Amino acid sequence: MKKEIILEVFNDYESRNAHELYKDDLISLCQDLDIRIENSTNKLYNILESVNSYKEPSEYKKHITVSCKGYTKGEYDIYKIYFNSYNDNIKHLKEELKKLFTHKNDYIIKSFEVLETGHKKEIENYFISITDVEFPENEDIKKEIQNNDIYFDKIKFNNN
Repeated sequence: MKKEIILEVFNDYESRNAHELYKDDLISLCQDLDIRIENSTNKLYNILESVNSYKEPSEYKKHITVSCKGYTKGEYDIYKIYFNSYNDNIKHLKEELKKLFTHKNDYIIKSFEVLETGHKKEIENYFISITDVEFPENEDIKKEIQNNDIYFDKIKFNNN
């Protein structure tokens, strides 16, 4: 009897995996940099507090300001990165920090074995995160599925 593997893709608004991956990537970008990072909004947590050097801001020669804007009025913060010499790592950190409230997309993927009679059985669940595209299209999701070596014959997108 002929069978095929069909994936069903759903938005995952609960897991926050993409946010954790983003935070880990930011911390990795800060490795080996002599920097201090402070945010201006006291009611919001500085996600990079752990990478700060023990120096005070006044001990650095330069700083840049990064505006982090999200989709709602409450999703806004300003970060200052203090440093002595500007380099590509700090430039990249600045660009990534701008995405503080955006570019966090998590998906649940359910894998079904479907017989030609129409009967189906759920065989596995997967979770993927996309943090490099602000609003992923179905093709972006399919590419991430393929990058994770998830086998399928067809994909059904239920993420709209």
